[in-house]
This record gives sequence, structure tokens and C-alpha cells, in this order.
Amino acid sequence: MKRLTLCIVALVMAFSSIAGNSGSVEGTNVKNGAKAPDFRFEIAPNTPKYLSSYKGKVVLLTFFAIWCPPCRREIPQFARELWPKYKDNPNFELILLGRDHSWEALLDFKKKYDYDMNFVPDMDSKVFGKYASRQIPRNYLIGKDGKVVYQSQGYTLTEFNELLNQIDKALK
Repeated sequence: MKRLTLCIVALVMAFSSIAGNSGSVEGTNVKNGAKAPDFRFEIAPNTPKYLSSYKGKVVLLTFFAIWCPPCRREIPQFARELWPKYKDNPNFELILLGRDHSWEALLDFKKKYDYDMNFVPDMDSKVFGKYASRQIPRNYLIGKDGKVVYQSQGYTLTEFNELLNQIDKALK
């Protein structure tokens, strides 16, 4: 009986740590339904923007690193499926934040793989720290009202498909 109880507890804990839409993703600093923390970033070198300037749009923030194996599986999937599907939608923005990367490193990465998505540096993980304490890749889908509607960490095809479903829902 003890063994069965321990197995059930372990399964519940494992499921709750990967359930991206629960608002309780491990290591997160922002829960679903909360206002997304605002931050200043450069959409291009010397071209500052604020997240809050996208209010009224659905925004996908993705924190990644060019050295991160799961990130290197997720980013090409974005380039093949997500970006072509949504890039022409005026109500959608994708912002890929390179954790601890410079403009030079991100532009080299973008050129090497011929990506046309919006990569921006998050030097010293200042923006990442507002949203999470650890683990990448990490996605935050922000609704038109500026609140987090979905989040996930890590990369699986199942999670990616759920992210697409959540984007479609948020854009309705």
C-alpha cells in the first residue's frame, strides 16, 4: 500500500511539473492570469521597445540559448511551422530572447540557419529573471490584455502542438 501511494504521489508530481497550462510550471516567477512583467528590449540594435507597446496583440516570448539542445530542436520547429503560420498576422508577435547572448552572437546564429524571426539579446538574463528562475527553453504566451495565458518549459512535440492550439485560441 505504501508503495502504491508513493507511486501515485510521484506521478502527480511529475505531471504537475510538466503541465504547461497549469500556471504552476516549475521555476516560473509569473503565473497564468498574471500581468506579464514589462521590460525594455531592442527589436534591432539601437531600436528600443517595451513589451507593453504590444498591448492588444498576442505575444509569444521564448527564452532560449544557442547552446541549449532542447532549444536547438524547438527553434527550427518554430521556423518551419509556427512562424510561417503567424508571421503575417498583425495581431501576433514572436520575440525570441537569447539568454546571455549578444547581438553579434544572435545575428550570427540567425544568419547561419537563415532564420527570419525576431531574435533579441537578454544580456545578463535580466528579462528572464522577471519570468523564471531556471530552465530553458521557456515560452510565455501573452494575451491581448497583457496577461499570461499559457506557459511551458522544455521542448516536446506534444508541448509544441499545445502551444499552437493556445496561440489559435488567444487570437480568436
